[in-house]
Amino acid sequence: MPCSRRTLLQTSLGCTVMAKTAGAMDFAAPDWAEPGDRLSPADHPTETLRARDIIAGAPPILVSPRKPDGELRGSRFSQLLILRLAPTANGPSSGRLLGYTAICSHAGCVVSSWIPGLNLFLCPCHGSEYDPARHGAVVGGPAPAPLPSIPLQDVSGLVEVAGHFSARPGGRTGRTD
Repeated sequence: MPCSRRTLLQTSLGCTVMAKTAGAMDFAAPDWAEPGDRLSPADHPTETLRARDIIAGAPPILVSPRKPDGELRGSRFSQLLILRLAPTANGPSSGRLLGYTAICSHAGCVVSSWIPGLNLFLCPCHGSEYDPARHGAVVGGPAPAPLPSIPLQDVSGLVEVAGHFSARPGGRTGRTD
């Protein structure tokens, strides 16, 4: 039995209102790092990361940003990977202080592993590999996009966020496994 135009419009309007309400509740803006934030190692959240603590060629350090008032940004989406590539690494990034989101661009898992010798980030969930020497480029696995970078600076010996992410951090597939 065909429905009337009025019924169709009412149903469409109801679905639109429900979708907008659900979206407003489920998709609050993440508490991403902002310029001026200082960084704290994930395993020592009350300490502030010093630039001298980031050794060239060493594995990345997982950190969380702190707002200028000292409050820790609590979202896992705010976590960063900080490293300094060895001076022997190819490319313009060698020896510089680099920061990337720690959230995989595939399914939003935390990129928590490092492949020594190859100097690649590894996401343990689905095996995506990223090259920090090539601006976080995907070099293996199912990730659809590079890891967004974030500019950092040394301010009086402390590591500070100097700008915004190069792209929106987070998973792109909708998967959470």
